[in-house]
Amino acid sequence: KNNQKKLDYVYGFLLENKKIISNDRGNHSNNHGAIFVSGVYHLNKLHINGSLRYVNDQNYGNELLPQLNFSYQYNNITLRSGAGKAIRSADFTERYNNYNKPIVKGGSIGNPDLEAEKSWSYEIGADLKLNDFKFSTTAFYRNQTALIDFVNTPYNEIPRNQNLIPTGSYNYAKNIKTVNTRGIELEA
Repeated sequence: KNNQKKLDYVYGFLLENKKIISNDRGNHSNNHGAIFVSGVYHLNKLHINGSLRYVNDQNYGNELLPQLNFSYQYNNITLRSGAGKAIRSADFTERYNNYNKPIVKGGSIGNPDLEAEKSWSYEIGADLKLNDFKFSTTAFYRNQTALIDFVNTPYNEIPRNQNLIPTGSYNYAKNIKTVNTRGIELEA
């Protein structure tokens, strides 16, 4: 007889205010809030785990972030798969680096107009347990958009350049690429 509950879940909310007081980046704050629900459904050897998070961030606005995972246990083999969406906002360094210095001759310059990075990730895999040994393999794919990085940028292409010098060398924070990552991971 299976005494395990069929459905377990949790829900809640999050409120946070991030602040920075910096002689280099200046003084800034960012409000972030989220409501979420997450649950796991057990059906004999099949486990379905899902979550849904709705976020509001002062930097990037509103986003809905779903995730869904499955696992199936058959003797000493576990089959599993999952998919989900994630988001990463630019941090204070990526947004405001060197904004509060009177003169900057070179280095990294922040960009307050950066979009948040977004990604969808997918994976499928299997685990095999033999006594004290575990063997795993996982195939994965991730599509990431609006990747943030610092790029060598001429003075005249940096919108806020009043504390920069025209002959300086600057790495300016930009949304540069869409990145697709594929792979297979083997573990013993």
